[in-house]
Amino acid sequence: MVAPSSTSKESLPSEMSKMKKFEKSLGFKFSDFSSPSRFVNLLNRPTDPALLGMVRLLFGFIMLLDIPQERGLSSIDEKYNDAQMCNFPLFDFLKPLPLEWMYVLYFSMWLCALFLMIGFCFRLSSILFAAIYWYLFFLDKTKWNNHSYLYGLHAIMFMVSDANHYWSVDGFLNPKIRNTHVPLWNYTILRFQNFLVYFFAGIKKMTPEWLRGYSMKSLSEHWVFMPFTLFLTPDQIDLFIVHYFGFFLDLTIGFFLFFDITRPYAFVFGMSFHLMNSQIFNIGMFPWAMMVTMTIFFYPDWPRKIFKILPESISSLFPEDDPIQKTNHCIYAVKHEISSEGNPLSAGDGEKSTDDSKSNQKQHIHPKYSLRHIFSTAFTIFYILLQLFLPFSHFITKGYNNWTSGLYGYSWDMMVHRWNTQHLQIMYVERDTGESGFIDPMAFARSSRRWPLHSDMVKQYALCIENRLENLGLKNVELYFDVWVSLTQRFQQRLFDPNTDIIKADWHPFRDTPWILPLQNQLANWRNTMDKITKEVHENNSLEDVTFILDFPGYHLENFIPDDLLKNRLTVLEGSVIVEIPEQEKNYTLHKGDSVKVPSGEFHIVHTVSSGPAGYMYTYLSQKKWSESTATCPRLKWYQKLPQDPQFHNPNLLETFINFLKLKYFMFSRSLTLSLGAVKSIISGQPFERILNETYEYENTHVERSVKNHARLFL
Repeated sequence: MVAPSSTSKESLPSEMSKMKKFEKSLGFKFSDFSSPSRFVNLLNRPTDPALLGMVRLLFGFIMLLDIPQERGLSSIDEKYNDAQMCNFPLFDFLKPLPLEWMYVLYFSMWLCALFLMIGFCFRLSSILFAAIYWYLFFLDKTKWNNHSYLYGLHAIMFMVSDANHYWSVDGFLNPKIRNTHVPLWNYTILRFQNFLVYFFAGIKKMTPEWLRGYSMKSLSEHWVFMPFTLFLTPDQIDLFIVHYFGFFLDLTIGFFLFFDITRPYAFVFGMSFHLMNSQIFNIGMFPWAMMVTMTIFFYPDWPRKIFKILPESISSLFPEDDPIQKTNHCIYAVKHEISSEGNPLSAGDGEKSTDDSKSNQKQHIHPKYSLRHIFSTAFTIFYILLQLFLPFSHFITKGYNNWTSGLYGYSWDMMVHRWNTQHLQIMYVERDTGESGFIDPMAFARSSRRWPLHSDMVKQYALCIENRLENLGLKNVELYFDVWVSLTQRFQQRLFDPNTDIIKADWHPFRDTPWILPLQNQLANWRNTMDKITKEVHENNSLEDVTFILDFPGYHLENFIPDDLLKNRLTVLEGSVIVEIPEQEKNYTLHKGDSVKVPSGEFHIVHTVSSGPAGYMYTYLSQKKWSESTATCPRLKWYQKLPQDPQFHNPNLLETFINFLKLKYFMFSRSLTLSLGAVKSIISGQPFERILNETYEYENTHVERSVKNHARLFL
């Protein structure tokens, strides 16, 4: 037999050393996955509770700030005060409570967030917080977004964790849990979830929408990108910094945060990314929540190291650095030395043995785990598998798909698609008489946010309108929805078949919706041309604008041009149309490249007569500033916001900060006033309407109108 070379002998320890370093950076050994028992031991391994307690405290603080604002505690009266308004719950049996009880519910959630933050009655507080949060989340699909869903997931993760084992009131009152270990799986699910937010956001950006730079146009105009303007053009900033770098960061930052050598750099880039988002987008506390949860990738003892270097004068405010206590929530290894013959040795024997005898001994670990440890391991596996599956589960919940997959909110497809609803029209027809008319789309809806884009909510709204019309004496009606939207800078086109009675239309959560019209991707390559045309129009005249329309063969567009629009012209870009002007009794047949002037103050009808979809554009000139109050007019108005009034006062930095403080004070004080008023109303039997009216009178006389308007705009 040939003896191994010295090179092989030397390389073996070197490879083993590299493997140990790699396993140390991962925080586990590959052998931990070699058997179920070892895996249970790994997930229930005792871990320092300091980082988990710190993240709990900071997350609770974020929720204290978020509930009066984005959750809507300060504006419940505007949302739930009118019983005639329609709701859009995930499950139709979910109904809002009476207004005063909704205030009590929201305020209870706020108190639970406070108790979660300080770690008081932690288990009960976190359970109640999660239950209330998910009830309110399911109650209104129009408010769904990715970060609201993420907050709910964090509520569940804290609910099942031991996050009160460090720096908590519970620990102060109960020394048995004070500064005790937490099982590793508490960190595992939090780290995995935050990794998934980034990584799946990167995966979802692997689309032509994002990689070709269509998703987030014109962000380069924001002041946060000013340093990049020194060496990049605005278009290059949008493409390279916003789209390409955003894609790269989302896809990789989770990995970079995991390893010691790259974590500091990833943390700096991540903090910068979230700080920029906090200034660019109106997304509430989400950037700050992500900055807080990024620290979950640090070593669990980092808060202790920070507290050690603080001045002694304030050290009493922070936990003492006592030895960590054991807990039955974790698995502690019991080591026994085993001789080469398999006979156990006592500790005394081991101490007396020679070096040669020790080399013939092994250590066996005999873990002691209970049903709790098995259940927590099963929960961790289930949670991870569920979160891996849900973002790609749209092939099951087909009824919630439209041109994109699923309801927006749990897929981590953040900012990939941009929707622009240009027009929304609802027509009713009385079946008995054949008479028809239009319904204001906002007659029974609090806003036009998101519901016009999803067939499930359109169906809910139609059934709700039918009920409201019956109460008004209008029975046995048909309802037809004509919704025109643009997806990520495409042509404006119909989303639903305008010839389908939505009341009778079929909708099922697990079947495709047959009355959704297909997205016309064959004209998607027009987007660059449309962008050039728009820039040319704006360069010629800042008050002139353009809108691009696409319609299907056999369909027609009935359009009304307001009197304040001048120089209205329709130009065909693709296909063929017939433009009918009823009052003039004239018809114009137009093909690609043809155009015609369309009159203001009257209707015209555009019939698509080509074999395929027809694309055309309107150009127009406005005589006055666009008014948001016209946006709910049931007649078509193909125009957008025009440049801001030059007389508008742009506040300086100090004025902006003062307005910010006024806005926050108004929202938080209003939340507290009406919440306590609701409690008082329930206890005393005093009508809550009286308290509301008193609050309105005070606001009308003591609160600046601009502050109230900014609050409504913010919410």
